[in-house]
Formats: sequence, C-alpha cells, structure tokens
Amino acid sequence: MNKEQLKKVLAQGEFDIQNAIASVLALDFCFGSYTNGRVIPKYTYQYVFSYMGLTPLKPFYQIIKKEDVEISNKIYQAYLKDPKSLDLFYNDQETLKNRLDGIWGKYEQLKKNKISPESRHIFKDLLKYSIIWWKYACTLEDKGEVVNRIIVPRFQARHNLPEREAQRIINILAHPKASAVYNNERKDFLNICLEITKRKKAGDYKSAGGILKLIKDYQKKYFWFKSTFYGAEIISEEDIVKKAEGEIKKLGREGIKEELRNNKRKIDDIEMERKKLLKKISLSALDKKEILFSQKIFGLVDFRKTIMMSVLYYFFIMVEDAAKSFKMSYKEASLYTVKEISELIETGKKVSREQATKRKKGVFFVYEKNKPMKMYFGKEAKELLVIVSPKDFKKEVKGMVASTGDNLLVRGRVRIINNPEKEKFLDGEILITSMTRVEFVPLMRKAKAIVTNEGGMACHAAIVAREMNKPCITGTKVATYVFKNGDEVELDMTKGIIKKIK
Repeated sequence: MNKEQLKKVLAQGEFDIQNAIASVLALDFCFGSYTNGRVIPKYTYQYVFSYMGLTPLKPFYQIIKKEDVEISNKIYQAYLKDPKSLDLFYNDQETLKNRLDGIWGKYEQLKKNKISPESRHIFKDLLKYSIIWWKYACTLEDKGEVVNRIIVPRFQARHNLPEREAQRIINILAHPKASAVYNNERKDFLNICLEITKRKKAGDYKSAGGILKLIKDYQKKYFWFKSTFYGAEIISEEDIVKKAEGEIKKLGREGIKEELRNNKRKIDDIEMERKKLLKKISLSALDKKEILFSQKIFGLVDFRKTIMMSVLYYFFIMVEDAAKSFKMSYKEASLYTVKEISELIETGKKVSREQATKRKKGVFFVYEKNKPMKMYFGKEAKELLVIVSPKDFKKEVKGMVASTGDNLLVRGRVRIINNPEKEKFLDGEILITSMTRVEFVPLMRKAKAIVTNEGGMACHAAIVAREMNKPCITGTKVATYVFKNGDEVELDMTKGIIKKIK
C-alpha cells in the first residue's frame, strides 16, 4: 500500500481511536501480532494504524478499522453453535498464560546482568508465545461491545423494553460474580494496611510473619500492577510498605476498615440487584444463553487485562536488562521495534541515532495484514493523523451508560487525563479519558464520574465503575476532543448524554 492508497483507506474508513502513553516496542509487540494472519488466521486484522509523538504527556493513538474491532462477532457466532467454544477459547489463553509464566520463571532463575545464550533462547520463546496470545487479545479489542451491539438489542426487542433499561438489566445480570482484579488488588492492599496498623511501627513488618506473608502474596499476584504500555516497574516490599504508610496516614485504621466494608457492600448490592431482577423477569432459554455469554465475555475482558499486563511486564523487564547489557537506557530501547530489539539481543546491532531522533519527533505506523510495518515521519505523519481525527463536534456528547451510580444527574468539573501518573487529578472531578487502564484506578476512586471515548459494557472502566458504584459513560468517541479541563458539565445517566453547563 503506497501513501496515496493509505490516505484513501484512512479517509474512507470508520475507525475506533484510543490514546494512551506507550512505547514503540509495545505497539509493535501488539499490533504486529494483530495483523499477522500466519499465527491464528481466523482472528486477524486487515490494518492497524498508530501515531506516536514522544513529547511529555503526548500520547500515542491506536487507530483500528471498526470492521476489524468487530471481529468479536465471530466468538459470539461460534458460541451460538457450540456454547463450549467460549470455554475452550478461555482455556487456550490460560494454557498460554501458564506457558508464559513458566518462561518467566526460567528467566528469573537465570537472571544476570548480561546477555547469555540461555537468555537469548528464553527471549525467543517469550516472543513466540506472546505473539500467539496477542492474537486472542485482538478478538476482545472491542472491550465487550459485542454485547451492546448484538445482545442488548435482541433482549430489548424480546422484552419490549427501552434501550437504556435493556442495557441496565444486561449490565447487572451479566456482571461477573467474581470481583474484578483491580478491586481485589485494593482489598488485598488494604488488608496489608490493616495488619500494619496492629504494629507500632511499619518497619516491624519483617519480624511479623503475618504481614510479610500478605506482602509476598501481594507481590506474587500483582507483580504487574505498575506496568504500563510504556514500561514495567518492579514492586518491592519497601514500595508496598511505604504506600501502606501513606494510606494509613490518610485513612486511619477505622477509615481502612470502613472502605473494606463499603467495597464489600457494593459487590453485595450488585448481587442483590441481580436476584431482584431474576424474580421480576421471566428469562427464556435464549435469554439465559446470551446472558451467560455476556457474563463470560465480561470475565474474559478482565482476564485479558491481567495476561496483557503480565506479558508486557515480562517483555519490558527483559528488554531493560538487555539495554543495560549493551550500555543503553531503557528509554533508548523503547524506541526500537520488536525485530530491532531481537537483533540487538542476538547480534548487538543498534538503531542509528538519526532514526531514533526521527521517531522522537513523531511517527505514523502502518500495519497491514502479513506485510512489513511502514513508518512515516514528522509533518507527513501528522498529516496522516489529521485525516482520521474527529472533526465535527455536536454541543452534547452521547455514550453508553455503563454504571449509573446513585444519581441520575451528575454535575462537576472536567479533568482530561492522558497520563495518570504524571497529570494532576483532584477529588470530585469528572475523569474524562480515551480509555482507562490499571494505572487509572486510583484516579477512578477519586472521581465523581468517569467518561471514556472508547469501550463497551465489559471494558475496564465499566466493570470497575460498577463495582465502585461510580457513574460511568463509555463509548462517546469524542469526549476528550469536545471538553477541556475546567469545563462544568452535566451527565444525564438515563440517556448517556454529557453536555456543558452554561
């Protein structure tokens, strides 16, 4: 595909666009797999595009054709023919996860401060099985929107319901019975805090078996929790204790106990509402089948995030170690493609300074099915991004109500966040972002409401917001473009409409 053909594809296509903070490595790791039909041919994207400008807080843009994102329809159609197919789909991913965990275990045993033949072999294995797993990840890139796109309208028609009521019912009935991993992390962390409050000094934890066990269990379960699409960070015992000391100072022992009670109560409330709905509504065999599908998809989206962040953690830590071995910084290595990192590890070959500088100034990536990735730089790259950027904005923005919270009308001040670890966010503000991820969870707890450009009923924002009982509207497409920091807005939680207050 030449440049003129590319412009035509960008101009005529309908795209889902997400933005975040990421590295060249991460997007190549992911999108190169999405378009590699040789791995799992039936789940393949024709195109993925991305723009990245590596200035402070400047996000990368993920640009995927809507018809490719809707590949999750294939999972739904397979489920209707054979409900066991979804369990097999889950089991295949679990098998891959166990294999990847095993590869990382070998690397941890081997780990040295230099590249060795053994570590090269381990890195190749990690790449091989990670790329296979990313093919499963691409099928849920719509974050469960298949439920809203197909199942909700069918349920609505069968029961003669308003659209919003059908969405609300499916939201509750299909919400996973197991708490989301992000809320489990918070519970486990608060239990560490609670245990520490029993000691006069937090520093006593090393002599307290109970606290140390809780900390080690936390590290084992959530080692990936501070990973992002840019890099990974190892969570030490000292990090956990320091964070716990801050939380204890902020909340106090009683405050910690109260939050634990409240969090449990919110989960219990979802289950109570589910039981009430099941008594009120007579569900057909097809209703039950589709609700079970929705519930499993919601759970798969949560499971997908856990594997994704684990894989990125393994990959980034290995890359960081390799960079040190070749007297490079991780920041330099983050500009490499997967092929270039592989060549660095195998032969010591580095990307030229000239090429790295061009990438820093802005680059547009083109991934086409089973073809080499292409890059466009500088002014040329920005022109390509402009073609797909939203342009025609209405006075009000509409999305899907993923969680109503306690109020049908919510008013507050907007804060648009791209990088949650660097940008300021105040208690009670309305969080607007392209898509939430694990690093957004602390901000979501502070937020009065959450609004995203992308996502469906099973996306991270939707599931976490429901368990926090926070108002949440997803899938607006343009919220980050329409609103700006400081805008006073009103959220209509019956219609999914966000508008500025004059």
